[in-house]
Amino acid sequence: MNKIRLIALSIIALFQINTATAQLRFDTLGWICPLKIPIYLSGNFAELRSGHFHAGLDMKTQGKVGFRIYAVQKGYVSRIKVSPTGYGHSVYITHPDGYTSVYAHMLEFNIQIGRYVRAQQYKKHSFPVDLFLKPGEIPINQGDVIGLSGNSGSSGGPHLHFEIRKTSNSNAMNGLFLGYPIADKTPPRMTLFTLFPMDNQSQIEGEFSRLTFNLVKTTGNLHVTESYDTIGVCGTIGVGIKSDDFLDGSSNRCGVYRFDLRVDDAVVFSMTFDGVSFSETHYISSVLDYEAYIASKTIAYKLFVEPNNKLAVYSNLVNNGLIHVKEGEIKKITVIATDSYGNTSKAQTWVKGLPLNTEAQKPEPEKMLKWQDSYNLDTTDFKLAIKAKSFFTDVPFAFSIDSTIAPGTFSYNFAVGNRLIPVDKSFNVQIRCHGTDSVDTSKLTIVKQIDDKHESALASKYSNGWISANSGEFGKFVVKIDTVKPTIKPIKIVPGSQSISFKIEDNLSGISTYEGKINDNWVLFIYDPKTKSLTYTADEYLEPAKQYKLELTVSDVCGNKETFRRTYQPNTFENEQH
Repeated sequence: MNKIRLIALSIIALFQINTATAQLRFDTLGWICPLKIPIYLSGNFAELRSGHFHAGLDMKTQGKVGFRIYAVQKGYVSRIKVSPTGYGHSVYITHPDGYTSVYAHMLEFNIQIGRYVRAQQYKKHSFPVDLFLKPGEIPINQGDVIGLSGNSGSSGGPHLHFEIRKTSNSNAMNGLFLGYPIADKTPPRMTLFTLFPMDNQSQIEGEFSRLTFNLVKTTGNLHVTESYDTIGVCGTIGVGIKSDDFLDGSSNRCGVYRFDLRVDDAVVFSMTFDGVSFSETHYISSVLDYEAYIASKTIAYKLFVEPNNKLAVYSNLVNNGLIHVKEGEIKKITVIATDSYGNTSKAQTWVKGLPLNTEAQKPEPEKMLKWQDSYNLDTTDFKLAIKAKSFFTDVPFAFSIDSTIAPGTFSYNFAVGNRLIPVDKSFNVQIRCHGTDSVDTSKLTIVKQIDDKHESALASKYSNGWISANSGEFGKFVVKIDTVKPTIKPIKIVPGSQSISFKIEDNLSGISTYEGKINDNWVLFIYDPKTKSLTYTADEYLEPAKQYKLELTVSDVCGNKETFRRTYQPNTFENEQH
């Protein structure tokens, strides 16, 4: 193909992509920006996160908390949720235009919302609450201050998480189409290109394993594999890409709005993130190159659709994006990444069909689990129950038992499956316990080994010599015991302070409940797992008294409890400890 024709085809291809990505915009809604500071993003819509697609825009707040948050349009507060994890302090406002705005990780609510929430928390004796309101309870005008920006919940730093959702189905929409003053002339950055052999008759460079290539940028926004050599393949292959979007004025990695995969200039796969249903967000483990993420925390996309991936973001599918290459064929593979502002980058390589390399070492044969089917395993000491449609495609499965019972454990060690394979539905494990005659069996828990240094206790139930739990990941499982109480350490108990803070920690099963009382009345302690802190600030529910008796009780998942007690005079916390 001559150079002039290649350039012409490339221009036509880019024009077709840009035309295809002209989507519904929301800048006609008349929504104002929720912050009155320059807007820079640390995260955008549909960015790949651990276990979910990011549903909104993360607006930076200059590394600080306390900026006023403004209602983007008139409406009413339809939901308020307070949680130590997830969105933290969050407000949902339903608008008459058919959409709902969401504001998350707030530091605090405005006076009206705050009083309403505290009343419900005291009524329920619970810091976490999920409250649904009727249209007339808390009306909102455009521009009303609904609270202050913060860092609550599972936030990794001060920012405002902001969303636009369809009210009718709660589907999250791409907020970059709201027309807010967010600058972006930076095209996506493409760094890694992966080829996957899709069956036992497919190879990459003569091997039965996946192969990843570094990408280098050439002229314009074209990227090619580092060696720029034609890649030898056999059979049916899939394509993966590591591509990140960066908006102007920010160094944070964001998600790419659209991908198009072309084979010899014909589109065989498109993936566009205009909106995502929360009921479908679990399919992220099929979009994400899960093996690369678990092995090295690399965030990359798979540009093909596995059989049990029902995510509604795909179009232009030919053979679900899979590419079959016959012996002697040469095919050009092109990946085009487009952001929400129409900036594009392109990665390109050529593959050549080779005969099957019969001398290559095949992976050891393992049992294959069909994605449509359930699977049960029943041994003398271990039982496993996997539901139908628990995987995105057929997966190899291995199981082994280490019959050594290590000190501090109460079962054999069981290796179940491959931790590099995503599981879409939690499965049940049951383990026979050994050596439990002299222990409190209510303190036993199944522990999943994450790596050589980290483990996670599962919520477990003991009965008649067996203990059971559900897990959403493959790995190694063993039974341990947790008889150690949580620790409660005072952080802030000083004269004249209006707040009391503690650090609470647990060694294995994790914090389950916490309850604080003053003069035998429940008080609102705010829990922040990030800092492992519990904080009480004097509020309108604290009745005046000559002396205050504080009692704080913390329990872990296995029922171990620790209690801290102290009495003090008003405006001083230096007193007797029991």
